[in-house]
Amino acid sequence: RAGEQLFLLPAGLRPVKDVLYAAAAVAAWRLRGGAAVLRIVGPPLDSAYAATVEEALATLRPARAAAWCGVLPQRELHLAMRAAVAVLNTSEAEGMCNSILEAFAVGTPVLARRNAGNASLVTHGESGLLFTTPDAAVALAQSLLDDRILAGRLAHCARGVVARGHSEAAERAAYAEVLRRAELGGAPAGS
Repeated sequence: RAGEQLFLLPAGLRPVKDVLYAAAAVAAWRLRGGAAVLRIVGPPLDSAYAATVEEALATLRPARAAAWCGVLPQRELHLAMRAAVAVLNTSEAEGMCNSILEAFAVGTPVLARRNAGNASLVTHGESGLLFTTPDAAVALAQSLLDDRILAGRLAHCARGVVARGHSEAAERAAYAEVLRRAELGGAPAGS
């Protein structure tokens, strides 16, 4: 809708992704006059958790602040990422988060919950922004709306992270090395 500011949270619905972590704070922000909308996209990987998410989001409907949109094909997901003010990650724990790398690659700023996996990809204030509370997530989201130069700087730096260590060629080489090691019983390259 016109005037709304999209924050996209790509995640399969399962407890560790904690997609509701910032939803109430975003709804409260919207009720105070903010234009933010949180859209969660991804498959329902845990049916009980998906039902909990749908129930919780139904209570936030008056604010029209948060909704689960189901699965998007990759092309549409990347278009939505490009249209977003930021891509969010609210996971309690994370390995190497694909959606963060995808957001980096398409040039969309990232707001991520501080955990070991997210902190291994996101350098706060350089390649993205890390938060530890829902209110901090909202404050950082507002800073992206207020400071488009910051948003641009984060996106530029994040693209560099992908180019340096996570490009398609770098990922292909890393996987080839894993396969090679597996075939040789774990021996490092050059042995």
